Amino acid sequence: MIKILVDRQEPNAEIIRSRQDFKGVLKSYEQQRKLFHNPWFFGVVGFSCLILSLLVLLPI
Repeated sequence: MIKILVDRQEPNAEIIRSRQDFKGVLKSYEQQRKLFHNPWFFGVVGFSCLILSLLVLLPI
């Protein structure tokens, strides 16, 4: 692997440790997963799929 650092100092161990926020990453991941577990999400998606399938199947 080739390191290319242009006009930038190489980070030391303290800077790397300060940027490792695993709790923040896990918290944002859990917030993203809650969207798909929300019944309103599936209700809207299910309702729109039902309407689209009825529009396609029913002769006009």
